[in-house]
Amino acid sequence: MKGETTALGSPRRGTSHEDRVGAYAVEIYRHWADVHGIPKGEADGFRDVLKISAMLHDIGKAGIPEAILQKPGRLTPAEYTIIKRHVLLGACYFENPHSDWDALAREIALNHHERWDGTGYPGVREGVCFDTTSFGPGKKGREIPLSARIVAVADVYDALVSERPYKDPWEEGRALRYLRRQSGKQFDPEIVDIFLEIHESIAAIRKDLAEG
Repeated sequence: MKGETTALGSPRRGTSHEDRVGAYAVEIYRHWADVHGIPKGEADGFRDVLKISAMLHDIGKAGIPEAILQKPGRLTPAEYTIIKRHVLLGACYFENPHSDWDALAREIALNHHERWDGTGYPGVREGVCFDTTSFGPGKKGREIPLSARIVAVADVYDALVSERPYKDPWEEGRALRYLRRQSGKQFDPEIVDIFLEIHESIAAIRKDLAEG
């Protein structure tokens, strides 16, 4: 993977990356809820909130310099540190949540780059907004909220199969092989298994929401 930036770069303006991530997340959760026997009313309510919250996973990138987001090559270590701040900046937009939607949007923005094996970011920290330049030890396994574990898979998949300033789109099979290899490392193995089981539905969403 190019300098660990595959899931970090900004999509071209006018694309439907956010729409696709929201739709993928809802479809993943729908299957997860069925497997876990979540009552229909509860699952439906959560899905409604999840879709919009997932679409805002990268809202913190509004505070990252455009030159870094659109850089056509590999990020330097210093640039990578700067772009990592977007998870903290995104969470700060919802610092004082007043609704379930606010709370879930904050949860996803903050945690969608945590990794199942504990090597992600921003990690366990005291507070979020008072310091957006340092990172703690990564959250691990189910310490990472379910919403963020779902969005992590949806976000990376869409980044892999889409064109970015620094990469050509990956072929579908290559992207799926990456998800399988990262199961239990970057991603929750159950969420990867569900994604692969519902891949036909994911492919249909991707086609329906293809970049213009």
